Amino acid sequence: MPKHLSLGTVIEKNRIASADTFILLAEIEVSDEITGAYVETIYLVNNNEDVTHQSNVYTATGFVFDSHETADGIPDVSVYFQDPTQSVMAKCEQYSGGVGWKVIFKLVNSGDIEADPEIVEMVYVIAAKASNYSVEFQLGARNPLSQRFPRGTQWRDKCRWIFKGKECGYVGAATFCDYTLQGPDGCSVHGNTLRYGALPGIRPR
Repeated sequence: MPKHLSLGTVIEKNRIASADTFILLAEIEVSDEITGAYVETIYLVNNNEDVTHQSNVYTATGFVFDSHETADGIPDVSVYFQDPTQSVMAKCEQYSGGVGWKVIFKLVNSGDIEADPEIVEMVYVIAAKASNYSVEFQLGARNPLSQRFPRGTQWRDKCRWIFKGKECGYVGAATFCDYTLQGPDGCSVHGNTLRYGALPGIRPR
């Protein structure tokens, strides 16, 4: 990932006056902690208006970074951002609080918004909290000891697909699934047993 400015950007940055600015983009990759499956990407920009970068529309919000460092500890970096529609908060509530999500920050030049980012940094959410209309993510590297292995774990009584996702394929009127085969809100009730994403033939322990 690029971590240095291009020559053209350095020249532009060092001008006494310029109409162009650097804009910080954030891509939050939502994933399901239970299944490990990717759900969607939330696109945000630290700006007063939405921007489009490489065919993706980034919603305007405000970022504030905070860093705490102790003499005998690892620096703790957090990012706060406004969530006026509570869309990020809703995803946090639905998918285990947001811990483990990948966040990609991209620095782009407004003078050439469609060009590749000047700097790209990838981190993970290691803690999260939300209140009112703001969200705080504590950022860091993913702990390799906390990763599931093998990633594609199979269950006999727990569907691994995202409800109404591509693999699930359900298009009916139901709005909730309990990810079981025969449960009160499971695949059998929804008439979707052929897409059940578990292996009921596995012997119970």
